[in-house]
Amino acid sequence: MLDCLFCGEKKSHGMTSAFSNYKYMKQRLLNATQKIHKRILNVITADEDLKERLCSATDALMQKIKRIHPQNNNDQEIIANLFEIVGLLLGWDWGEVVRIPIYHQIEEDRRKILQRRANTKMVSGLWEFYHRRQLVLQMLREEKTYAQIALIFNLSESSVKQIEEARHIDQSFQEATKRKSITEGNR
Repeated sequence: MLDCLFCGEKKSHGMTSAFSNYKYMKQRLLNATQKIHKRILNVITADEDLKERLCSATDALMQKIKRIHPQNNNDQEIIANLFEIVGLLLGWDWGEVVRIPIYHQIEEDRRKILQRRANTKMVSGLWEFYHRRQLVLQMLREEKTYAQIALIFNLSESSVKQIEEARHIDQSFQEATKRKSITEGNR
């Protein structure tokens, strides 16, 4: 998640891999926090108090992240610090909303993000299952047995039969593709 959000990497490395090595996770969190800090300095120009509070909060967060160690469980401190940053960015201060955040995005960037999001959603589930189904149907037309197909896909024979009978997937895929093309056409 951090990789996609802050570095723009196409594939997230996942938090599981990060948590398995605390030094690696610490470095990823520090890199992300440094990017947040730099962004605060560049973006918040009209409210010096907010800028100062956010910079102080990100500095404190970096110090807490540096203390991450298997023998030092400071997760709660880090989470509390993150909530402070989120709260300030959303306009809260001293228990009430005292600022109105304004978010602006140019149209070209909006299109880019929508395209990436659409591609990710399409690939993640329905697209994959649809194409797996098409491969199964093709193999059945080529007179492969359920057992052979199950072996190729590492499935049970009953799962292959279920995929064969899942005609609703074709319709769902067609509808999703149509929606995607309409969304792209409205840009």
